[in-house]
Amino acid sequence: MPDQPATLNEAILALQAQLPRIGKGSTGQVGTRIIKYADLPAIMDAIRDLMITLGLIWVCKPTTVDGQFVLATSLRHVPSGESENGDMPLPVAQGPQGTGSAITYFRRYGLLAVLNIVVDDDDGRAAQDDHDAALQAWNAPARPHTRKADRHRADRDGPLPDDQWTTPAEDQWAPPPGGRATTSTAEQRRTISILMRELGAKDQVDRHAMAMSILDLAEPVSSTMLSPKQADDLIEGLRAKKAEVTP
Repeated sequence: MPDQPATLNEAILALQAQLPRIGKGSTGQVGTRIIKYADLPAIMDAIRDLMITLGLIWVCKPTTVDGQFVLATSLRHVPSGESENGDMPLPVAQGPQGTGSAITYFRRYGLLAVLNIVVDDDDGRAAQDDHDAALQAWNAPARPHTRKADRHRADRDGPLPDDQWTTPAEDQWAPPPGGRATTSTAEQRRTISILMRELGAKDQVDRHAMAMSILDLAEPVSSTMLSPKQADDLIEGLRAKKAEVTP
């Protein structure tokens, strides 16, 4: 096509100068809340012709990288052969339908991110509203200001009351007679909770962020959903972090 941009950056610049307004024509549910958002077909319908004119294509495929199930993404500029590539970890424990939904979700948000398209989706705002409401509903205790005091308080008080990492009753999570535990043990969950407190986790969001970072998870999970090996890996990672920050 004539007059196409010579580079990927020039093509992205030209696209951003001509971006149309993208409406929220789809509805979904986050928790008990009905939300509106722009789905992937609506986004592609709005920018497809413009991308073709500028020589841009968006390519995604599920694959594995170092044993991790990921969505490999690539924004390619055909005239120059340049591309902007990335990998987004995908959840693997939701079954085929859940995995398919996650792929569509990340295809949509990956495209919005790489092209800097702003769509005021209600699903992101609903998740933030739910988080803010949860923080307001929990009356956090006064916190000391020293690392040493934090460690002493954690040993004395145990996990915070809103903590999904709080250890349930021992017998609730015991393996069946003669069987092997398929989820983290009570002792592992107790150790995880103490270590996270010692590392300064203030709330559930902090704790989930620690676990996602150390275990390279795509989404937050409860400690009761971790396998024994994942729990051991998380404990090892938390202890390594503690060694880095403890004088």
